[in-house]
Amino acid sequence: MARFLTTLMAVWLFFAPQPAQACVFCACVPAANNMPKTTDLVHTEHADLRELITREFRDHRLWLLDVVFLEYLLPAMMRMTEQLTAVAMHQVLAVGMFLDAKQQLEAERLFQQKVAEAHKDYQSSFDMCVIGTNMGSLAHTERRAELTAHVLSQRSQDRQMGAANSNASEGVKEDIEGRYEQFLTRYCHSKDNDENFIEICPVSAPEKTRNKDVSYGQTVDSVWTLDIDFSDNVLTDDEQDIFALASNLYASRVPTRFPEVALQDPDKQQFLLDMRSVIAKRSVAEHAFNSIVGMKAIGHLDSKDVVGEYMVRALEQFDIARPEAIEILGHDAGGNVRPSYYAQMEVLTRKIYQEPDFYTNLYDTPTNIDRKYAAMQAIGLMQDFDTLQSYLRTESMLSVLVEVELSKLQEKVQNTIGESNNAGKRE
Repeated sequence: MARFLTTLMAVWLFFAPQPAQACVFCACVPAANNMPKTTDLVHTEHADLRELITREFRDHRLWLLDVVFLEYLLPAMMRMTEQLTAVAMHQVLAVGMFLDAKQQLEAERLFQQKVAEAHKDYQSSFDMCVIGTNMGSLAHTERRAELTAHVLSQRSQDRQMGAANSNASEGVKEDIEGRYEQFLTRYCHSKDNDENFIEICPVSAPEKTRNKDVSYGQTVDSVWTLDIDFSDNVLTDDEQDIFALASNLYASRVPTRFPEVALQDPDKQQFLLDMRSVIAKRSVAEHAFNSIVGMKAIGHLDSKDVVGEYMVRALEQFDIARPEAIEILGHDAGGNVRPSYYAQMEVLTRKIYQEPDFYTNLYDTPTNIDRKYAAMQAIGLMQDFDTLQSYLRTESMLSVLVEVELSKLQEKVQNTIGESNNAGKRE
């Protein structure tokens, strides 16, 4: 402890500040020269320096604003801004041109694509021309078939009812005489009936008309088109044959004509009504025959230009000679090809599918394939409608047949009831 104190004292004596020595000869002594204190002098210098620095900073700031910024930086920045704006606008213009070019190219590509699709989808197909041309006058010909069936039905009804200006207007005798005379000159074949007809007709009728009054296959079934046209007031060979065949098939013996006086009797009146009922039932069965003949009636005169020649060329694809093709399709007395509804449907539903080119032409565009499929569906619907009409005619005939059979049973039941009532009264 003593040693520590001794050491501390030595250090203090050695390093302790000594009082300034008075300088009696120096003129800088403050007291002697009336000078301010050191602290005041420092404060004054500091204030001057601070003011100087502040002034310099202010001047520097003004110099930066007025000289450096306004004279150098601002013009440079304005030029830089102008340059950047010009460059940016140029770049935007380039980008816009790229966008315009992109839209233009896409639009041109779309137009070219649509043009290619239209060229592919709307390119004409040979098979569509075949179907479309063959259906040119089909609706008109179908209407003529309905008219022909109606005329045949009306002719049969007039014949049975004894209408004026008909062959059977006066009764059974006149009808048989007229038909017999026609048979001798047109349909008789001396070789028939074990050659016993030679006594009736020593000279046979022309070969093409023999037995056509009784042969449905020869007269109707074996041909596609019959030269039947009831709008021209000209009696053709096919019309005579159809009339003769219909007269033999339906009502070969016409009903007896009733004089006006006989109709005053109530019993005769009921007999007349029964006769008309039989005629009505018979007309249902005859309607099927008339409908078939109507479908095979010759087409409209315009059909020779619409479908006639084209269908001849279609049959020539099967190595059928032109004269034979015209004969198959049917023609009028002037040689104009006028195919019937049956003939047109025969080609549309069967013949065009027998041509090998039809199947090779299926290597076509998808759109044309869809068109062909739609056309085939349309033709199929027409065929289904014809089949439906045939079914309806069959059902009508069956219903009439059932009614006839039921009428027999009804009459038997009524007779039984009547006999029972009479027996009860007698008892």
